[in-house]
Amino acid sequence: MAGARRFEDLIAWQLSEQAKEMVFRLTSKGPVVRDLEFCEEIRQSARSVPANIAEGFGWYEPRPNARHVSIAKASLDETRNHTLDGFKRNYFDRAERDELLNLLKRARVATTRLLRYLRSCKNAPPGKPYTPKSQGSAEPKHPKHPRNPRNPEPEP
Repeated sequence: MAGARRFEDLIAWQLSEQAKEMVFRLTSKGPVVRDLEFCEEIRQSARSVPANIAEGFGWYEPRPNARHVSIAKASLDETRNHTLDGFKRNYFDRAERDELLNLLKRARVATTRLLRYLRSCKNAPPGKPYTPKSQGSAEPKHPKHPRNPRNPEPEP
């Protein structure tokens, strides 16, 4: 996989964006629309996930990026909690709940892998794109600068 050059390239962001859109769809119809507080809470937690992944990506360095990805991961769990609550209140039917929970689970797996990758990185040079293997590789690659086995620095 080529390095992520934009946050939109990250699978974790893509899945969390899909989950956010599904939350907005589910909270715009039926009896749930009358519970304004619930709608605001689940929408805010779902909105927080892709936003934090995007913000973390903008830092270009693994440590602050990981902090934002960690926040995104917690927001996924919050959204899951709201989804379960919404089902108990008959805001969502079983099929809607299961579809959203499955999407949240996939987003959580991808986010966990991205977080694991970021925590395994040494301080990468600013401005260099991350090149994780399945967003879980331990070391970024520099495709334009092959490494010389005798010299760990990339060749110009």
